[in-house]
Amino acid sequence: MKIGLLGYQSVPDVFSTWLESSDIEIKQYKSTAEFVLDQKKSLLAMLVSTFQLDSGSIVSLIEQYPDIAQDVNVVVTECKGVNQAVQAMQVGAKEALPDKIQSTKLMALGHQYGNH
Repeated sequence: MKIGLLGYQSVPDVFSTWLESSDIEIKQYKSTAEFVLDQKKSLLAMLVSTFQLDSGSIVSLIEQYPDIAQDVNVVVTECKGVNQAVQAMQVGAKEALPDKIQSTKLMALGHQYGNH
């Protein structure tokens, strides 16, 4: 399973133990431009993105490129309040989570979307 990370400076700690014991491949994108230009992004089972990105927010990115949410299961993390979570879901995110990602929730989503 391939998971994309967008908006993170480094791979979050919650991935480390999970990655050691499974067949997950992580693709970390340094910027939204790198993600948009990636010809293989549709092969991702899941994109885990922070709400705030270098170019604005995941909401504005999906509004600009609606195919992202149609091609990839988008999981938005670090939403500040219900309003941001609702905005993310309205543009097509599958999940919108408050605060930082939790390993148990991430693993459940990985299993859920892993058969992409």
